Amino acid sequence: MSRNNQESTSSPFLNDYKRNFVFKRFLQTFIGGPILKFNSGIDVPAYIYIFQIGLFILPFIIGGISILIHDLTNAGKYGGPNSNYSLIYFSLAGGGIYFLIVFTLKIITISISNKTNNSNENFKGSKGPRLLSDEQNFEFTKLFSKKTLQFLVANSNEIFVDLSSKSKVKLKYLFLTLLRTLFDSIFAGYIMFCSIYFESIIYLQNFYALGPSIILFILHWIVLSMSLYSLCFRDPPEPSIYQPFSNAYIPINVIFYLKIFFSCLPVTWILGLLPPIDAFFLWLAEQSYIHLYGGTATATNLRLLFQLFISVIVSMTHFIPNDIAIVVIFSAFGYILSSIDLLFLNEWLICEIKIKKSKIAPVIETKNSIGEQKIKRKYPFNWKDCLYHLIMLILTITISVVIFTVFNAEFFSYEDPFLVETIMLYISIGIFIICKIFGDLQSVFLFFGLIRNPFYPKNSLSLNLSTKNPRTINQNKIFFRILKYIRLILLKIISPLVLCAVISIDCHLNKIYNDKIFGYWRTLVVLRAYRWIWQSSYYCLMEMCATHIFLFAISYNSVTESMTKVYLIRYFLTGCLAASFIRDRLSQMLNKLYAYILITITAWTIKKQRRSLALIFLVLNIVLILPTFIFVILPSCILSAPLLPLFTFPIFLFSFPRPKKFWPQKKNFFSKSIEINDVSSTSNTNKKPSSAEGFFYSQLVPDLVNSFKQHIRSGSIGQSIQADTFFLSRFQDRIIWIQVLESSNSFYVINIKGLELQETSCHTREAQYIDDLFELNFENSLGANSNSQSNKKILILNKKPFNCMSSKDILLLNAYSDARNSLVGILDYPENLEFLCQIYPKILHYFLVLFLFEKNKNFDPKLNEELNHLPPSVRNSKASLLSAKEKEPSFINSPEVKSIFEDTNELTIDSAISKKNIFLSKKKNDNIDSFDDWSDSDSDMEKNSKNNKNLKNSKLSTPSSKKKENTDYDPFDFDLNEILGNSSAGKKSATKKVEVKKEEKYLKNERLSPKNFKKSLEFQLPMSILSLPSEWVTFMSENLNSSQSLNSEELKKSLGTKKWLEKILGLNPRIKLDESEKLLNDYETNIWTSHYKFLLKCLQTLNLNEKTVNLNYNSEAINNFYRGDLPWSPANEKLMKNFKDLHSILIKSFRYAIKMTIDHATLSPISDDDEFFETLDSYEKEWFIGCENDEEFGRQINEKKPFLFSLQRDSLKKTLNSRNLSLQNIRSPMAKLNSEIVKSIWASTNLELLYMTNDDEERYSIQAHDYILRNLTIQSSDPPLGYPVYNSENVYISIANPFFE
Repeated sequence: MSRNNQESTSSPFLNDYKRNFVFKRFLQTFIGGPILKFNSGIDVPAYIYIFQIGLFILPFIIGGISILIHDLTNAGKYGGPNSNYSLIYFSLAGGGIYFLIVFTLKIITISISNKTNNSNENFKGSKGPRLLSDEQNFEFTKLFSKKTLQFLVANSNEIFVDLSSKSKVKLKYLFLTLLRTLFDSIFAGYIMFCSIYFESIIYLQNFYALGPSIILFILHWIVLSMSLYSLCFRDPPEPSIYQPFSNAYIPINVIFYLKIFFSCLPVTWILGLLPPIDAFFLWLAEQSYIHLYGGTATATNLRLLFQLFISVIVSMTHFIPNDIAIVVIFSAFGYILSSIDLLFLNEWLICEIKIKKSKIAPVIETKNSIGEQKIKRKYPFNWKDCLYHLIMLILTITISVVIFTVFNAEFFSYEDPFLVETIMLYISIGIFIICKIFGDLQSVFLFFGLIRNPFYPKNSLSLNLSTKNPRTINQNKIFFRILKYIRLILLKIISPLVLCAVISIDCHLNKIYNDKIFGYWRTLVVLRAYRWIWQSSYYCLMEMCATHIFLFAISYNSVTESMTKVYLIRYFLTGCLAASFIRDRLSQMLNKLYAYILITITAWTIKKQRRSLALIFLVLNIVLILPTFIFVILPSCILSAPLLPLFTFPIFLFSFPRPKKFWPQKKNFFSKSIEINDVSSTSNTNKKPSSAEGFFYSQLVPDLVNSFKQHIRSGSIGQSIQADTFFLSRFQDRIIWIQVLESSNSFYVINIKGLELQETSCHTREAQYIDDLFELNFENSLGANSNSQSNKKILILNKKPFNCMSSKDILLLNAYSDARNSLVGILDYPENLEFLCQIYPKILHYFLVLFLFEKNKNFDPKLNEELNHLPPSVRNSKASLLSAKEKEPSFINSPEVKSIFEDTNELTIDSAISKKNIFLSKKKNDNIDSFDDWSDSDSDMEKNSKNNKNLKNSKLSTPSSKKKENTDYDPFDFDLNEILGNSSAGKKSATKKVEVKKEEKYLKNERLSPKNFKKSLEFQLPMSILSLPSEWVTFMSENLNSSQSLNSEELKKSLGTKKWLEKILGLNPRIKLDESEKLLNDYETNIWTSHYKFLLKCLQTLNLNEKTVNLNYNSEAINNFYRGDLPWSPANEKLMKNFKDLHSILIKSFRYAIKMTIDHATLSPISDDDEFFETLDSYEKEWFIGCENDEEFGRQINEKKPFLFSLQRDSLKKTLNSRNLSLQNIRSPMAKLNSEIVKSIWASTNLELLYMTNDDEERYSIQAHDYILRNLTIQSSDPPLGYPVYNSENVYISIANPFFE
């Protein structure tokens, strides 16, 4: 893609390197595979050319010698029985010799390749690597060597058997290898046998003269040599590529078309007119299904083959010798096949059976349920649709049978059925005209997009809608709603039933059953007619009315009136089938002519598209328009193949025929890639978007589908939308590409793609053209000089009709509006950074409290009361045991604890706690040892000495004794028991001494049995629900220098009251406590101090000091912190590695603080705690604040969070930018694209990228083109050719019931 503003005149079709490459590939394709032109710089010996030429002419040598010997030995005897037998013998000999040569070479090459590959460790474990067979990957050293043989028999190198794999797998691949080799060799020998037998000059002289016989003989053996070389030795590059990464069909393609095209095979092959074998059969099946059985193009190969099979089975009722039975079956299945998706019904039944067997409640899979083994209900039951289908099916069968049998009554004459049929056809003409008018009045333009609809709302992009949740722009007008429902009833109910009666009368007048083989055609056209009236009611009305008028016109001047009736009766349904085919091909022809003219003219009129040869091709295409029409456009229409403008320049060919969905199946050939979901759910596809931008489109899908469904029902985007239709919609920086893959009476299958948001120059130019066009068509249709008088004009012409888009209507979507703002002067302003330092600890405390509530949600206050009756040190010891048990599940099984329980004697509290202290001292030292590399703690020897000292002293150490021993005590240092909330701050030493005495008395008097002690270990909760995790406190105390602790009087003032905790609890009603008042009192008297000290330590480790924040936090530091990287320090490295919960809380708090700082500076100041909590509450309920590359960001988009915020940094300008997404009702204009222009560009891209490998980002064919949207169309191609940021699975839309939305 163009990344700059260079004009297209400087963009080459092919650069110099690609020109040589394409010429070499073209030559290799033309001659069938041999490489006669190598890259420069490669030393290729002469024997390589000789060997390739020898293998190429080998069939001619063997066949020529066999034919020559036969003709010489049987001169003058040709045609006799001995001569025929002799020819068979020589043919068998020639075929057998060629078979042996090919089979031997292939087996030897496979053996050599597998030995080489298995000896190479890089290939071990691979199932089938492809050895690169191009000349640059080979070094030719000897005349007879492994490399030479591998180069000559290149297609055998792809067959690889992994000898290091399991025996069963090895045998499987070995068997498949031998089977394929044997098949190719036998097939090559058989072709040689047939060629020798049928293509001798003497044999050809039975049909042609000597001169033509010699020419045909030479041409045949040239084509045969090309075909056999590609089959046996090397696959030639194929211009017509359907599967991007598969060349398995290339040899079969050549052999398949060998007898069909014979001498013209090289020309048709090199021009890419012959489809690959898989594309050919899919195209043939699709065309047969559409035009013979009244079907539609399908979204997947499985659906096509399944529905074609059902249609063929139904048509076998031709052999039932009863016309009434045939009418019942055809009328029933005509409705069922066109309105009820049988494959969908089968999948629905299977899903229901699985749900019942699994006994799991059906749920819609969300992000939280990924990985869970739950069955997702993809096919919701809709009783309204089922009831509607049942009623319509009964009506169809009833009308068909009644009309067919009623005219058998004696009181009806022969003339009456014909008269009734004629009347109904004229009624159908009236219905068709009404539906056409009512549908066109819903759209913005009338008469082929030339005149603006005077009834369509003016300034529709800014029009205020009175309806709360409108589905269309015209929904608030009763007039348009009446037109919509009248059209639906006429088109979906009345017209099919009227036409059903017409077909039944025709079946009565011209009987169905016929025991002759040609009678099957009559059965086929009747079955097609019964289905087509439902499959496409609008076009069926048009075709039947046109057929009736045409037959009446050509038979009007007949000799007798009875002859006119014979024409109308006998050929009516056959004429309808022919009319359908002609209408389809005529529509393609008009679109192709339009594409031909548009591409030709704009190549000269647009200066940026103009090249030196543009004027020459403009003149040639105008002068030679008739030959081009006859030899290019007309054949492509007949074959339903896309035009191919080479490099999207006005050099026109036509591509190979393919299915209407154009691109191959996304998965394997028979995969059910269609994803049928309830459009009311939050996600219409299981496919995860490939980028953050893809989530914006993924969120749009449900609303887009619902809105698109309403426009289909109203007819504003087309009277009858067929498969192979494209739509484009745009709003803000988003472009939505919609492709209709399958259409029916009651459902559609579409594919939705979202194009890139980060616009390049080409993308921007075409997107701007779309914006201008939509602005002109929907908002300011009179142009820039419109005034009040001109607004009263009724007849307004389309100002820009000459392009590939036809504006239709407006989609109403609930989507995100994107606003990006620069933060220069906000986050680099000192006062705002100081405000950030002030609010950050408050936000951190808010999330800290929430985390503690979530972690300790099973906290039981009654258990806490029992512990409170114990003396402090015993209570602390038990609490430590409980926290240790909670942290380490294997605590109860440790040797120290087991030794306690193994003692059969009763244990005193003194001895039990002494043993517990031994264990905890070891546990603590183990934890400290894990941080030795980052702290200045004592050495291991000193630790061991301290541990030994603790083991000798069985007395408990109290906090007061610790303070006495520590002479360097800092007032901001941590006391573990104090921070855990187990002792009050500010206790006097006298009180502590009293507690120690009480404790000693308690230890002497209390006795604890092993059973009671073990029961005490079952406590799961800390001393308080708001107690900080001990590992966090230990980490902060050991890794941070207490002398550098911060102090904040404002923070202390806010946190020191229970009102602060009340506000936090008030913002989270999901937090419920039975004794909240006691918790608030405990918080105010005891717990808040530990939280306050912990917050100060967090500010210290993050360098969030009001005095130095300007120095520590520039744009890069803020951006890194916002995205999850804490300011670097040894302590923070440990924190991010070992304390994931704390790390996530710190990051989330900083993101909220950044958002609050921006709002404080730009919207309204936050001056007190009430405003702080009000702002925080709005963030929690309505906002998601995070990064675009987070998975949570995409999930919140799909869940339709009202607002999203993210921070970005411009690395060039070194500035910060904010991105605010707000969920709004968006109006997205939609246009219908010319399908032939789209497929022409896709065909050119397919040839250019896959065959020519021309992926230059500055090539001519990808440059912006306003009128055909070339760059956007290439983007919308299926990967790997295109690069849409979002590509949905196939989406199923049900529109069965016209009475219910």
